[in-house]
Amino acid sequence: MNVKSLPTGFPVDEPFAPRYSPWDQRLCVAPDGDLFKVISAGTASPA
Repeated sequence: MNVKSLPTGFPVDEPFAPRYSPWDQRLCVAPDGDLFKVISAGTASPA
């Protein structure tokens, strides 16, 4: 789903596949896809 929601060539593995367990550390929910819209627009970064 992340790949479909982000621009072509966006490095999905780096920011969306952390080395730690996200369930143990933190959780980000974007039910309306807002996060992907601002990343695609270049106005936000997942890092």
